Amino acid sequence: MRNIYKCVVCGTFTEDSTHCGKPAKLVINGELRNRLSHLMTYLLRHNPGAVGLSMDREGWVGINKLVNAIRTGGTQGHTHG
Repeated sequence: MRNIYKCVVCGTFTEDSTHCGKPAKLVINGELRNRLSHLMTYLLRHNPGAVGLSMDREGWVGINKLVNAIRTGGTQGHTHG
């Protein structure tokens, strides 16, 4: 996958390293983007419970819940003993 950049002028996300005539800021490199894509696919399609996610009745998970679960590995709010 290609890198993702954010325009320093208008804030648009783009795969181009320049936008609005200025160099854009790198947000995520292509390799990490690919790995994150595969992780999200695995969690949402195959094993949401691996990070403590539960789908609603229609099979949806809120983006904030998904991001938080990936960041914490599903350990936030859980106690281990």
